[in-house]
Amino acid sequence: METNVLLKKFRHTPISSLEAMKHRVAYGLDDIKRTIAHREPFLFLDRIDGLDIEREEMIATRFIAASDPVFLGHFPEFPVYPGTLLIEMMGQMASALAFFLQRGDHRIPADAAPLHVRATKVLAADFLEPILPDSHITMIAKRIYDDDFCSRFAGQAMVDGKVCCIGAGELYIF
Repeated sequence: METNVLLKKFRHTPISSLEAMKHRVAYGLDDIKRTIAHREPFLFLDRIDGLDIEREEMIATRFIAASDPVFLGHFPEFPVYPGTLLIEMMGQMASALAFFLQRGDHRIPADAAPLHVRATKVLAADFLEPILPDSHITMIAKRIYDDDFCSRFAGQAMVDGKVCCIGAGELYIF
């Protein structure tokens, strides 16, 4: 599906749901660190909740605490989580999903090491609703294209079932 068509289609509807995932998982921070190279304070995934290798989809969560230092300077009178960090969050999800898709398995081996990836392009991003302090974000990632050079992913950030941000980007996997 063309990227712009996909983004338009899913501006107000989830790309997928936890119920649709073939594998429900409960991967926490230690597990996530074996799938992506990011670390605190720039690790933006708290938990991976569902994976579907065949449908090339993943669901994860992140809690945005009111104490997050970003709120001190990003509109202090009306604190809003920055869109650039939402795009980063989606990129980290795409990196984690790429890890599972490269292996063709929803499990994380004990000796797993993160893939070496680089974001090459943000194709689109729509910021539909603000994400406020103390929000629980449900994130959905879906691979929409893959070839020998790169993979393209779509991602959503949702709060209380409402799509707040949808975007697409490209990753190069070394």
